[in-house]
Amino acid sequence: MNGLYALKPWYADRLSGVRGALARRRISPDALTAAGVAAAAAAGGALALLPAGWAAAPVALLLAARLACANLDGALARDTGRSTRRGALLNEAGTGPPTSW
Repeated sequence: MNGLYALKPWYADRLSGVRGALARRRISPDALTAAGVAAAAAAGGALALLPAGWAAAPVALLLAARLACANLDGALARDTGRSTRRGALLNEAGTGPPTSW
C-alpha cells in the first residue's frame, strides 16, 4: 500500500482511546462527519481570508481535525453498531468526488 493510506491503520490505532471516549459519551458518527466537513470548510475560509503566513497554523490544525474526524466516524459507527447507508453517504459527500471523475 502506498501513500498516506499506508499510515491509516497506525493512525486509527492512535485514535482508539478517543474513539472509546466518544462511544461512551454516545456521540453520533454523523456528528463527527459533520464536524470534519465543518473543519475542512473553516480551513478553506482561513486560506481565503488570512494572509499566507497567518493561515498556516490554523489551516494545519483544522485539517488535522478533519483527518481525525474522517478516521473516527466510520470506526465509531462500526464499533457501536451504528453503521447506516445514510452515514456512508454523508461520509462520501464530505470527502468530495472520487478521484476517478
